[in-house]
Amino acid sequence: MPLRWFVGPGGERFQFWFGSEGINVSKLAEKLHLKEPLELNGVVLGTSGCILLADADSFLHGLGDTAERAIRVTGEPAAGPGAAASSAGDKLLAKLDEMDAVLAEQRQLGQQVLDGQEELRQQVLGEQSVIRELLLDQFKPVSSSASTKKLEQYRHQALDFYGGPGASQSETVVCMVTGEECSKSSVTAGHIYRQGWPRTLLNKMGLRIHDPVNIIIMRSNLEKRLDQYEWTIIPEGPDVFRVHVLYPALLHDKRQQYINGHEGPGKRWADIHQQPLHLPPVNHPARRLCGLHARLAIRWAESEGWIEEGSVTVPDAAWESPGIADKKWLID
Repeated sequence: MPLRWFVGPGGERFQFWFGSEGINVSKLAEKLHLKEPLELNGVVLGTSGCILLADADSFLHGLGDTAERAIRVTGEPAAGPGAAASSAGDKLLAKLDEMDAVLAEQRQLGQQVLDGQEELRQQVLGEQSVIRELLLDQFKPVSSSASTKKLEQYRHQALDFYGGPGASQSETVVCMVTGEECSKSSVTAGHIYRQGWPRTLLNKMGLRIHDPVNIIIMRSNLEKRLDQYEWTIIPEGPDVFRVHVLYPALLHDKRQQYINGHEGPGKRWADIHQQPLHLPPVNHPARRLCGLHARLAIRWAESEGWIEEGSVTVPDAAWESPGIADKKWLID
């Protein structure tokens, strides 16, 4: 049986045997996944299924074919398993494209929602900032004032709170800031939360203005500087309250370096800077009140250019005593 070389529609070369009856056109079409009729070198074959062997040589000769020359076979692609798979693949790709379009739309809508939420958040933050500044305006440096009778009453309470029962009857008192033993007449009961500040926040903390935990027993010439935010007390833990001088002239100006001022040498501001308060073993001032005063004083010192922004901070330990979360709303 003659053997011939053929070239398929995709350029693939292959050999195809003539059967006993001739060229089986149907088999040739099946091999190439083509529909009948086929074209061999441009000559259209019929759909009879085969070319008889008797006619094959003359047929191939009519095409000008030789054994060394491949015959090009063309035809229309048949719909078979490959075509079905291709169709299914096309449908899958179309479905994926559709899903991608839906997801893209959802992402766009989601981004619009996020953009709206961010715009709202910025608006709320802006309003909170305005409200916070209005509140902070109520906490500017202010001196405390009280009647002589009232002053004596809460000073006695504070002396007994820190020094123990009967401490208010002693003629000498230890200054909690300098550690010096002073005459009782030379010390004052200085308020941490100032008497001139709005009482609403203090009430929400469950405290009163003259509670001993809002009092620091100190030399009288220290209180005015505390009122003016020139120094403050930073709580660093349950038992550590550290003095921090914020006004740089008190540390570096020779004319202002002494706590006594013009009264002569003695304790300097540098001697108490970053030193702990002198406290009794048990009773301490309220950490959250000291933390509030410290944060307000630091903000004031930053705005006045006394210290660099962020150079002095209030640790989280300052806010751990019971009470309203002042730090989260009023301060930060």
